Amino acid sequence: MREDLEEFLHYYQLIHPAYRTDPELAAAFEATYDEIFESIDKPLAKTEFMLELMRIVKPLDDGHALIYYRGEVESLPIRFAWLEEGPVVTISQSDKIERGDQIISINDKDAADILAELHEIISTENIYWVRHRGAGLLTHDYTLRAGFTQQ
Repeated sequence: MREDLEEFLHYYQLIHPAYRTDPELAAAFEATYDEIFESIDKPLAKTEFMLELMRIVKPLDDGHALIYYRGEVESLPIRFAWLEEGPVVTISQSDKIERGDQIISINDKDAADILAELHEIISTENIYWVRHRGAGLLTHDYTLRAGFTQQ
Protein backbone atom coordinates (compact mmCIF):
# COMPACT_ATOMS: atom_id res chain seq x y z
CA MET A 1 0.00 0.00 0.00
CA ARG A 2 2.81 2.40 0.89
CA GLU A 3 4.58 1.55 -2.36
CA ASP A 4 1.41 2.46 -4.23
CA LEU A 5 1.29 5.80 -2.43
CA GLU A 6 4.93 6.49 -3.27
CA GLU A 7 4.23 5.74 -6.94
CA PHE A 8 1.18 8.00 -6.80
CA LEU A 9 3.22 10.88 -5.35
CA HIS A 10 5.94 10.45 -7.95
CA TYR A 11 3.37 10.44 -10.77
CA TYR A 12 1.66 13.61 -9.55
CA GLN A 13 4.98 15.38 -9.07
CA LEU A 14 5.77 14.67 -12.71
CA ILE A 15 2.47 15.64 -14.29
CA HIS A 16 0.70 18.24 -12.19
CA PRO A 17 1.48 21.88 -13.05
CA ALA A 18 1.38 22.90 -9.36
CA TYR A 19 4.83 21.45 -8.89
CA ARG A 20 6.22 23.84 -11.47
CA THR A 21 4.11 26.91 -10.78
CA ASP A 22 2.85 26.98 -7.18
CA PRO A 23 5.20 25.88 -4.40
CA GLU A 24 2.57 26.55 -1.69
CA LEU A 25 0.05 24.29 -3.41
CA ALA A 26 2.68 21.60 -3.91
CA ALA A 27 3.62 21.86 -0.23
CA ALA A 28 -0.03 21.49 0.86
CA PHE A 29 -0.39 18.44 -1.38
CA GLU A 30 2.75 16.87 0.06
CA ALA A 31 1.73 17.67 3.65
CA THR A 32 -1.59 15.89 3.14
CA TYR A 33 0.24 13.02 1.46
CA ASP A 34 2.65 12.71 4.41
CA GLU A 35 -0.21 12.73 6.92
CA ILE A 36 -2.09 9.98 5.09
CA PHE A 37 1.07 7.98 4.38
CA GLU A 38 1.88 7.90 8.11
CA SER A 39 -1.70 7.03 9.08
CA ILE A 40 -1.91 3.90 6.94
CA ASP A 41 -0.79 1.07 9.18
CA LYS A 42 -2.69 -1.79 7.57
CA PRO A 43 -3.91 -2.69 4.09
CA LEU A 44 -7.05 -0.86 2.95
CA ALA A 45 -9.82 -2.05 0.67
CA LYS A 46 -9.47 -0.67 -2.86
CA THR A 47 -12.35 1.73 -2.34
CA GLU A 48 -10.96 2.96 1.00
CA PHE A 49 -7.60 3.53 -0.68
CA MET A 50 -9.32 5.49 -3.45
CA LEU A 51 -10.95 7.80 -0.88
CA GLU A 52 -7.54 8.37 0.73
CA LEU A 53 -6.10 9.27 -2.69
CA MET A 54 -8.93 11.77 -3.11
CA ARG A 55 -7.97 13.35 0.22
CA ILE A 56 -4.37 13.65 -0.97
CA VAL A 57 -5.38 15.36 -4.23
CA LYS A 58 -7.88 17.74 -2.57
CA PRO A 59 -5.34 20.50 -1.71
CA LEU A 60 -4.68 20.95 -5.43
CA ASP A 61 -8.23 22.32 -5.80
CA ASP A 62 -8.16 21.15 -9.39
CA GLY A 63 -11.31 19.62 -10.87
CA HIS A 64 -9.15 17.85 -13.45
CA ALA A 65 -7.29 15.94 -10.73
CA LEU A 66 -9.83 13.14 -10.54
CA ILE A 67 -9.63 9.87 -8.68
CA TYR A 68 -12.16 7.27 -9.82
CA TYR A 69 -12.77 3.69 -8.76
CA ARG A 70 -13.16 1.54 -11.87
CA GLY A 71 -14.11 -1.71 -10.18
CA GLU A 72 -17.59 -3.04 -9.62
CA VAL A 73 -19.52 -1.42 -6.80
CA GLU A 74 -22.93 -1.71 -5.26
CA SER A 75 -25.06 1.35 -5.95
CA LEU A 76 -28.32 2.78 -4.74
CA PRO A 77 -31.27 2.45 -7.15
CA ILE A 78 -31.38 6.22 -7.63
CA ARG A 79 -29.45 9.03 -9.27
CA PHE A 80 -29.74 12.64 -8.26
CA ALA A 81 -28.58 16.12 -9.13
CA TRP A 82 -27.37 18.46 -6.44
CA LEU A 83 -29.22 21.72 -7.07
CA GLU A 84 -29.14 24.99 -5.09
CA GLU A 85 -31.93 23.68 -2.84
CA GLY A 86 -30.11 20.38 -2.30
CA PRO A 87 -30.05 16.92 -3.85
CA VAL A 88 -33.05 16.07 -6.04
CA VAL A 89 -33.76 12.59 -7.43
CA THR A 90 -33.53 12.47 -11.23
CA ILE A 91 -33.78 8.71 -11.77
CA SER A 92 -35.32 6.15 -9.44
CA GLN A 93 -35.68 2.40 -9.66
CA SER A 94 -37.13 2.28 -6.16
CA ASP A 95 -40.77 2.10 -5.17
CA LYS A 96 -40.00 4.27 -2.11
CA ILE A 97 -38.32 7.22 -3.83
CA GLU A 98 -39.75 9.10 -6.78
CA ARG A 99 -38.19 11.29 -9.41
CA GLY A 100 -38.31 14.88 -8.16
CA ASP A 101 -38.04 13.94 -4.48
CA GLN A 102 -35.62 16.11 -2.56
CA ILE A 103 -33.16 14.32 -0.32
CA ILE A 104 -33.31 16.15 3.00
CA SER A 105 -30.97 13.91 4.96
CA ILE A 106 -29.29 10.53 4.92
CA ASN A 107 -29.11 8.66 8.24
CA ASP A 108 -30.13 11.88 10.03
CA LYS A 109 -27.23 13.86 8.55
CA ASP A 110 -28.53 16.83 6.59
CA ALA A 111 -27.54 17.50 3.01
CA ALA A 112 -25.52 20.62 3.88
CA ASP A 113 -23.31 18.67 6.30
CA ILE A 114 -22.79 15.89 3.77
CA LEU A 115 -21.87 18.43 1.09
CA ALA A 116 -19.35 20.02 3.46
CA GLU A 117 -17.73 16.63 4.09
CA LEU A 118 -17.60 15.86 0.37
CA HIS A 119 -15.92 19.23 -0.18
CA GLU A 120 -13.10 17.98 2.07
CA ILE A 121 -12.17 15.19 -0.38
CA ILE A 122 -13.20 16.45 -3.83
CA SER A 123 -10.53 18.45 -5.61
CA THR A 124 -12.26 21.40 -7.23
CA GLU A 125 -12.19 25.10 -7.91
CA ASN A 126 -15.88 25.55 -7.06
CA ILE A 127 -18.89 24.11 -5.25
CA TYR A 128 -20.61 23.09 -8.48
CA TRP A 129 -18.08 20.33 -9.11
CA VAL A 130 -18.47 19.12 -5.51
CA ARG A 131 -22.22 18.87 -6.09
CA HIS A 132 -21.75 17.02 -9.37
CA ARG A 133 -19.11 14.57 -8.11
CA GLY A 134 -20.83 14.20 -4.75
CA ALA A 135 -24.11 13.22 -6.38
CA GLY A 136 -22.33 10.34 -8.08
CA LEU A 137 -20.23 9.31 -5.10
CA LEU A 138 -23.19 9.20 -2.72
CA THR A 139 -24.95 6.54 -4.76
CA HIS A 140 -22.07 4.08 -4.19
CA ASP A 141 -21.89 1.77 -1.21
CA TYR A 142 -18.23 2.47 -0.47
CA THR A 143 -18.87 6.19 0.01
CA LEU A 144 -21.84 5.55 2.26
CA ARG A 145 -19.85 3.02 4.32
CA ALA A 146 -16.95 5.49 4.61
CA GLY A 147 -19.05 7.60 6.94
CA PHE A 148 -20.26 10.50 4.84
CA THR A 149 -23.78 9.75 5.97
CA GLN A 150 -23.04 8.71 9.56
CA GLN A 151 -23.59 10.95 12.58
